[in-house]
Amino acid sequence: MIKKDELISRLKGCLDTEEKAIVIYTRHFNNVLFLAQLDKEHRDKIRDLLKLLKEQSEKHKDLFINLIKKIIESKQDVY
Repeated sequence: MIKKDELISRLKGCLDTEEKAIVIYTRHFNNVLFLAQLDKEHRDKIRDLLKLLKEQSEKHKDLFINLIKKIIESKQDVY
């Protein structure tokens, strides 16, 4: 079991991690030099994967935001 404040704190840490991941994926996705040494097929595949990772991190971020909000609004103190 975990207290409400501790759970919120941990979820905010997860949210922070997702936000940082989005920045990293976006930076690499937009960085042509990062992929310059590869042929077009590999570049496209890597870009697609980075785009997918970014999209998934954005979904995770939204989930964490909604979960944090729900827990803050809850009267329950132990989870």
